[in-house]
Amino acid sequence: PDSEFLKQVCDDYGLGMKVYRDRLIIYSKLWYEIRGVVATYSRHGMISWSYNDTLGGRYTGGKMSYTNPNTQKTYKVKVGNSKRLLNISDQAGSSSDAKKKIRAKVNAENEKVTTMNMTIPANPSLYPACNIRIRGMGKMSGKYSVTKITHNISSGGYTMDVDLRRIQ
Repeated sequence: PDSEFLKQVCDDYGLGMKVYRDRLIIYSKLWYEIRGVVATYSRHGMISWSYNDTLGGRYTGGKMSYTNPNTQKTYKVKVGNSKRLLNISDQAGSSSDAKKKIRAKVNAENEKVTTMNMTIPANPSLYPACNIRIRGMGKMSGKYSVTKITHNISSGGYTMDVDLRRIQ
């Protein structure tokens, strides 16, 4: 349906989509990433945590071939350096469009490189797409974007499971 199409367009161009206060919000992930942090956490402020760092590493760029539907001419476009390129299979209307899609796909893949989950006492200042800082945890220390929050209310109290992705 319409929401799937809209989500695909957002993914193609590196945009995020969320529902906030009964409204559908489409936003630039980059704009959120450059914002400051709303909270800082260390191991002592967490009830539990887990961390995942993929072995493959980050992509340094991408490449894509597309055919102009009017001229039937095939073009090759590359963004970034050749250290580790992501090969992309997609359609594009122009070189500029292809470059936007390459950057979005490379960024989307790189978002998966380092992820973390933490259970913390409830903190109402956290929300999806806000940034936090992790300190005093060695390799895991750095700036992260909140990707998902699950609220847990029980007789034991109010906690939050927070999914994070590292901002590079």
